[in-house]
Amino acid sequence: MRAARVRRGLQFPVQTAIKTGTSTDYRDAWAIAFDYQHTVAVWMGNLDGAAMDGVTGAVGPAMVLRSVFSELNRGQDTRPLALSRDLVLASICRQDGRRADEVCEFHERMVFSPVRPAATDRSTRRTCARQYRMLQPTAGCG
Repeated sequence: MRAARVRRGLQFPVQTAIKTGTSTDYRDAWAIAFDYQHTVAVWMGNLDGAAMDGVTGAVGPAMVLRSVFSELNRGQDTRPLALSRDLVLASICRQDGRRADEVCEFHERMVFSPVRPAATDRSTRRTCARQYRMLQPTAGCG
């Protein structure tokens, strides 16, 4: 039930890229987002450093962002985000982030940048299956 509530809460009035976060000890939460024209960030926390009760980046700051984007875009013609043609739409499993299959109970469609193995000389060439991942430095085939 809680996951469904969070997903509905992240439906913005205009196509928006958003990243949320929560400290490991729940002392603060944040969210940053951008649409075709605006970039907005929200931080929430207790100034005395006390833990917050039930506030995460997706539950607290993201709700504020949704309201801010609604106001920023009120009465305007909006546009979608400009997306690269190189991006790939793939279904991933929410439990572990791997590509969704018939075993995955909860999956969602996300956009990824294709990752290709780096060129190597013939003596050390490895065969790597094509995979899709979020861009970040990784060892091996990625």
